[in-house]
Amino acid sequence: MTLECVDTQARSAHMTRVYSLMAGGVAVSSSVAYMVGMSTAALATLMTPYVFVPVLITPFVISYLISARRVRNPVYLTGLFALTTATMGLWLANIASKAVASTAFASALGLSVGVGAVIFAGLAAYGWFTKRDLSVWGSFLFAALLGLIVAGFANLFLASAGFSLATAAIGVLVFAGLIAFDVQRAKQDYQSGYAGAGQAALNLYLDFVNLVLDLLRLFGAPSKNDG
Repeated sequence: MTLECVDTQARSAHMTRVYSLMAGGVAVSSSVAYMVGMSTAALATLMTPYVFVPVLITPFVISYLISARRVRNPVYLTGLFALTTATMGLWLANIASKAVASTAFASALGLSVGVGAVIFAGLAAYGWFTKRDLSVWGSFLFAALLGLIVAGFANLFLASAGFSLATAAIGVLVFAGLIAFDVQRAKQDYQSGYAGAGQAALNLYLDFVNLVLDLLRLFGAPSKNDG
């Protein structure tokens, strides 16, 4: 067996681990969001300060631990990843609640997930197969992401539907680019083992979730006929 063949197998095994973790994370978030979203009492409890603040902070703390690769034990890393995605499920519980209450919103959510999955598959394939160095996209995409965050905070005060749609459209482009960028980076980082897989899975999980949320803002926007 040639060294090139061994290298290819190692990369493939690494990416299989990455995608498995990511898919598991999406499943955990979806399950938690649905279970909490089905309960009015759970949603009310979630909005209390002593619950909301820890829920708000926890993903950032765990994401730092994973990204800094402070945790390398596969069992602990998987547990932290699961806790992060479960907490993100709490963030998404209100969306699940809306989907349960409204058929139109549920259809928009289903369309967003479906289109997001197709975009993810296409851009992930591009990131894997392209010979082009996508690292040059990094600084641009990071700057665009920061701009979207700032714009999101600004729109909390502006409350402009048009501005929200514009940032959602830009967000779709940014997260689509990040998918290809993060897949190529994960492919090149395969020698870092399970710690690298955990970081890559978290990046792609966040790319996919945010892509779907931006698509939902586009597809779920009320029309003039909605009253």
